[in-house]
Amino acid sequence: MPVELLDELAARRDIHLLLLRYCRGVDRLDRELIDSCYHDDSWDDHGHWKGPGPDFGEFIVRSLTARAIITSHTIGNSLVEFESATVAKGETYTMAYLRRQDDKGTQWLDQFFGRYIDRFEKRDGVWRIKRRVVMHDWSIATDLSATASFPVKIGTFEQGVRDRTDLSYRNDTH
Repeated sequence: MPVELLDELAARRDIHLLLLRYCRGVDRLDRELIDSCYHDDSWDDHGHWKGPGPDFGEFIVRSLTARAIITSHTIGNSLVEFESATVAKGETYTMAYLRRQDDKGTQWLDQFFGRYIDRFEKRDGVWRIKRRVVMHDWSIATDLSATASFPVKIGTFEQGVRDRTDLSYRNDTH
């Protein structure tokens, strides 16, 4: 394979892993991991929060700790186009699920569907986010007290934890 193609494939892999680390960081409330996804001079526009990328981790960890029981962020289709060997733009579909409880004790499932519009830059051999705009496509909130129970015995599963004690961080399972 030509060197250029190998370089592009490696860059696509690195950017994809960056997006996955970001989702893990948000769901595990891991500020350090979230911060590692942004360049020091980056900018993030999350709609309800706009500011320097390095400040987003602190904001979102504090926000989700206060308002969410659990979250699950996923990515879908991701189109990355390279402007050069060190600059790329991306559009990545995202789905975020947030379980929360309101003041009356009702639990809700909030679902957000949108896209990350990113500018990625590679500096010192590392791809990170230089600029992010989160685009909203649609969302819905479902009252969980009105839904049927889940048909599988949940207690039989390893339970996810919103910190670094989560199974995904442990080396004894890999």
